[in-house]
Order: sequence, then C-alpha cells, then structure tokens
Amino acid sequence: MTQDYLHELELSNLNYAEREKIATKLRNVRRERRKAKDYIEICEPLEEFIHNGNNQKFIGKLKEVLGQVRKLEKSHRNRIYINKIIDKED
Repeated sequence: MTQDYLHELELSNLNYAEREKIATKLRNVRRERRKAKDYIEICEPLEEFIHNGNNQKFIGKLKEVLGQVRKLEKSHRNRIYINKIIDKED
C-alpha cells in the first residue's frame, strides 16, 4: 500500500487537495505499520520463551492452571442460590 501511495504522489498530476489526501493516507499506513512492527518486537521475547524446549513443562503447568481458572470463572458466572429456609412469602 505504501508503494501505491508513493507512486500516486510521484506519477499522477494531482492538485494540492488530492496530494494532501494521499499524504494523509500514506501517513496513516506508515503509523499502522509502525504499530505492527512494535507489537512484533514486544512479542519476540515471549515467543522465544515459549519455543525454548526447556520451558515446555512450565508452559504445560501454566495451561493447566489457566484451565482451572477458566473452570472457576464459568462456575461463578452460572452460580445460583436456592433458599433453604426463607419462604418467598415472608
């Protein structure tokens, strides 16, 4: 996309308003690209940790704990209480 906008600016006979629109689109594309690159850079240490063979046992335990937490969250969402003593007419 970046190349399309650059070629449009370079090769098309555009007036000021058209150049401004394309320049704004180009800036937005570049900002999104930068966000994606930053996100990838931030995730790289985690990705290396996950794929390190020495950490597989630890990751397995984390998955087990996550499963337990999700099971508890589900039981909390579906929780109801049935009165044992109090009559609804009271």
